[in-house]
Amino acid sequence: MEFWHLVNQMKKNNKEFLLYGFLEAENVLLAIDCLEIKIRGCVDDDQFIHRSVSRYGEIMSFSDLTEEGIQGNYNYIIGIEYVISLRKKLLNAGVPQEQILWLNMGKLGNCWLNNPTYMVEHYNEFKINEELFVDEKSRMQYRGMCCFRMDFNEARLEQLNINAYNQYFDEIVCLTQGEVFVDIGAYDGKTIQKFMSYVKGQYKKIFAIEASARNMQLMKARLKEYSHIEYLQYAVLDTDIGGVSLNGDCGANSRIDLRTGDIPTNSLDNLINERVTFVKMDIEGAEMKALEGMKRIIKQYRPKLAISIYHSSEDMLLLPRLLKKLCENYTFYFRQHAEGMGESICYAIPKEI
Repeated sequence: MEFWHLVNQMKKNNKEFLLYGFLEAENVLLAIDCLEIKIRGCVDDDQFIHRSVSRYGEIMSFSDLTEEGIQGNYNYIIGIEYVISLRKKLLNAGVPQEQILWLNMGKLGNCWLNNPTYMVEHYNEFKINEELFVDEKSRMQYRGMCCFRMDFNEARLEQLNINAYNQYFDEIVCLTQGEVFVDIGAYDGKTIQKFMSYVKGQYKKIFAIEASARNMQLMKARLKEYSHIEYLQYAVLDTDIGGVSLNGDCGANSRIDLRTGDIPTNSLDNLINERVTFVKMDIEGAEMKALEGMKRIIKQYRPKLAISIYHSSEDMLLLPRLLKKLCENYTFYFRQHAEGMGESICYAIPKEI
């Protein structure tokens, strides 16, 4: 009731609507159409796309709006994950609470991340999963995110002490200056750059694995000044099943489509035959198969693991269990790195033997 009341009040205040977050605009436009809201344009913090025109209208910079003193002249629909940060930003700039609406569709790119019915039906199993994690922060955040996926109550997010910056590199991951880092789903290389900053440029080798040819090209351009990087354009699964395609080449959210295509597939066990120390995996829902295809590496080299588990409700339940099964003498942690359903990471850290 409160949601619909806010929508109706916003529609009556005679202010135009702006969508905050251009890259995820597709995910909320259907809901916006159903609410019969007309979008004037987009606000985005990416300086490289400001002042361009999209089919959603002009892409504006929020700082430009504040410099002109017109930020309060609009209603804002937040269409991306970082609702807490953006709401605070808008409120601090003088935008009234009643002119801000968050539409959380549980969608990333072309992919639905959540099934509330599944979450509710498996509530007791999610509670059992909490015991897989070694520290109270993990249990608290995992419990909070599972509940959030059931009721979409954004107040839960404010209680989780979320650190978005250190995604994949939480303080529980102790990095040395001799790491062999495997980035599965390397996208455009930004995570690899972050890894380099954490180890101060002192690493042994990096394997950059990315299925999308477009993303691979962007990554090579970004990392052209760096050495000791091996680029592998593969879709990582549990075995080589031949060529596959992508379900829309949508940048960071490109998802493997098992229908025939020209992207080669293989398991990590087949692709890498040398010692690795740290594996990060974020491959839009293919994590289960990829983990099954790296049993040898886990057993032989015992690398640290940072695995995305947020791409479906099933992954939130089953991936921590699979990691527990595959990783003997490991400790397990959960960290939430976004103010929404994305960027839930399960960390597996080998115990000293």
